[in-house]
Amino acid sequence: MKITEGAIVTAQKVNKTLSAFMSASELAATPKGTAIYQLDPEDIAALGPLNSNEEDALRPVINTKDVYPYAVVLPDDHARLLWLPQPHDLLEGMTQEQIIQQPFDDAAMPAIGKHLERFRPALTRRLVDGWRSKGDQRWVRPWWTAHQSQEHVVGHVLPGHEWGTYCLTAQRGSGGSLIVGLAPPGAVPKSGLHMMYADTDQDSRFAAYLCGIFNSDMVQQLADTMPPGHIRSSELTAIGLPNLDDDARQAIETSVYELADLMKATLSTGRLGDAYPELRTLLRDSVQLHDTPAGWCPRPGPDSTWGSMKSIKWMEVSSREGSQAKPVTSATFEETIFGPALRLLHDGATASGNLSLSIAGDHVPDIDEQQTLLAWARGLTTRGVHLRHVTDLPMPISLRLLHAQHTADKGDLDTFIDTYRSHRRDIEQQLTG
Repeated sequence: MKITEGAIVTAQKVNKTLSAFMSASELAATPKGTAIYQLDPEDIAALGPLNSNEEDALRPVINTKDVYPYAVVLPDDHARLLWLPQPHDLLEGMTQEQIIQQPFDDAAMPAIGKHLERFRPALTRRLVDGWRSKGDQRWVRPWWTAHQSQEHVVGHVLPGHEWGTYCLTAQRGSGGSLIVGLAPPGAVPKSGLHMMYADTDQDSRFAAYLCGIFNSDMVQQLADTMPPGHIRSSELTAIGLPNLDDDARQAIETSVYELADLMKATLSTGRLGDAYPELRTLLRDSVQLHDTPAGWCPRPGPDSTWGSMKSIKWMEVSSREGSQAKPVTSATFEETIFGPALRLLHDGATASGNLSLSIAGDHVPDIDEQQTLLAWARGLTTRGVHLRHVTDLPMPISLRLLHAQHTADKGDLDTFIDTYRSHRRDIEQQLTG
């Protein structure tokens, strides 16, 4: 097993360090905060039409928050890193400054070349200054390249594979939160992450095996004893790997790939990640997923069946008390003189408030419908919704529609949890014999 740090670029954007090498006119044209190597979707759109070389150079960037148990799951609006490794064919006999000033291949990547040209003087000055003042060979590279591209790992992409040949964990842990996930192929992890991969390129499934071992109960129990703070690569290496036969190892790898696919489908392309936003936090807090999310967030439907609480007929405000400019912290379902009501509360150290929502009409919610309303209320707590904003939220024209959506989402959540725990049990059985 090998462990290395994620990629490092010279500057993700114009920052304080780089601005020290910029003239007043350069700063006026590209002020602090201007994107250089890490580009958001709007920055990429501003580049204009891109050719295939440029598309390949813009790689998805992986942050610590994107790492979940068994899989890296990128948000839909993920940033991309302008990934430009150092060329391997620099001419011998060139001076350090000649290497730094090597021109970018504008013909191969015209849009990116135009983008980088705005920063060329400052990037060049910074490298020349670093070489002269520190005499460190790491500063000697063409001005447009990444400081540390990790090309030998990131660049190793297997055609047709859904996942890459390495897995990731954060360099900083919180004690017991050693989370390891497979990376999507071609994506570039940032420097706050450990990249773990096989000693040779021959074992393309080794990352899945590592992922299964480090997320196992055995290793998680060891992680519980680790103090909060920096997780050193030596500590990960010291954990060691069990000596399993080929059948057991292949079974673990297969279960990990199934778990990685499940995580991606649930948190990225599926609706559960939005319906239960707390699920992401719970997975990061515990690989075993000891707890299940309580708060639920419905998805608005068409205007013909959805409105706001101010426009629907089956629920109305019956009372407001105390501060309404505070978030919902708890909820109860109770009988009032107005009939059945959902009571939303803020219980704070310095202020309190509540909002009572009565169920109008003759319909009395049954126990399952009450659970739907309480799950919705807990979702308000998860999202930090203030009492005064509750009546602005979307709501269907009937409790029946709200309950039907919650029932479907709850069924999908239960299926996800059962499948997740089942695959983990399969891995544990292979480890314990």
